[in-house]
Amino acid sequence: MLTQLLNESAPSGEQAQGAVAFSRLGDGKPHNKTAAGTAGAPLEVLFCQEGSLEVEAPGRRAQAKKGTVLLFSAVPGSWSVCANAEFRGAVLTLERAGLSAFGRKFGGFALNENSAHRLEASGGCALLQACPWEVSVFASLEVLPAEEQADYLKLKTAEMLYLLGREALRLCAPAACAYYDSHQREAVRQAHDDMLARLNEPITIAQLADRHHLSQTLLKTCFRQVYGRSIHAFLREQRLRKAAQLLETTGLPVLQVAADVGYGSVSQFGQAFRRQYGVSPAQYRRING
Repeated sequence: MLTQLLNESAPSGEQAQGAVAFSRLGDGKPHNKTAAGTAGAPLEVLFCQEGSLEVEAPGRRAQAKKGTVLLFSAVPGSWSVCANAEFRGAVLTLERAGLSAFGRKFGGFALNENSAHRLEASGGCALLQACPWEVSVFASLEVLPAEEQADYLKLKTAEMLYLLGREALRLCAPAACAYYDSHQREAVRQAHDDMLARLNEPITIAQLADRHHLSQTLLKTCFRQVYGRSIHAFLREQRLRKAAQLLETTGLPVLQVAADVGYGSVSQFGQAFRRQYGVSPAQYRRING
């Protein structure tokens, strides 16, 4: 499901060999998509290298951040998958019937469906519990050539499933979460798009809630659940990202850039910009303009 929803070029992905397929995910754009799970869905193992990705079904969710491993099997139900623009990762999709052959080929291990069954029991999504094994995998990915990473991750996935089956590694239980119906989530998505279209205007949570017929509390909590950050943090990131683009591609004065992204004070804009990018707006333009 992850590859189908987030990689529009699927099923080509990168490599497919029998019961296992390897794909790279992340196109520099945010994604928020839904799909229905099915019985006997494949086991997907996501290695999150940048940004974040969240999978959610009613009552449960798991969020993968940089340097974490997410195990996912789309059990029956309605699933939403949300990835931010910074998300980049690699996913291995394993057909259950081929787990034994996969283990023999890529690790010499005797694998069975224990890990998949355990994942189903936890609701279909779980993060690998933080451990030195996980740290070493991502450290190796940083130095391996891109053409060698697929086989490396297949070897490490076989090892991980073997260790999970023997409880040498453990899964974190998925987080319980409040349930929001499709109308509420759609209203929050519209509020999200509304903010992106009005980055140059002063925007308050009260205005957004009133405009989209939501309570302020529901808007804030549902937005955080869907997008993984607060409304204020999202607005700040998007305004500063647009400001950086304007500094790179136009000759507008810094005062005008600040106004165009909703800052009434150039000093406040400069402080916020420096916190995010480590340099002043003028320095950023000299470096990147």
